[in-house]
Amino acid sequence: MSDRPVILVAQPHLGLILPLLRERYDVLALWEEEDRRRLAEATAIVMAGEFALPADLLDRMPKLPRRPARPDAEAGPDRLLHGRL
Repeated sequence: MSDRPVILVAQPHLGLILPLLRERYDVLALWEEEDRRRLAEATAIVMAGEFALPADLLDRMPKLPRRPARPDAEAGPDRLLHGRL
């Protein structure tokens, strides 16, 4: 990997945008990633909002910013808002 931001694309149906993302970011595709330890490098997730990621998967991503989705909400794995790309 380079010094560019590392992002994780979480669902295969978003695979069509991989070439566009790879122009600016180092991209991990969750469905292709055999070494799950590499997820720790990701600083953002690209995903369709109607699909949830398991909390144990998110726990393996310490560089991922975590903050409440709403200002009045409690932060937690089910209420994450990830940074814009």
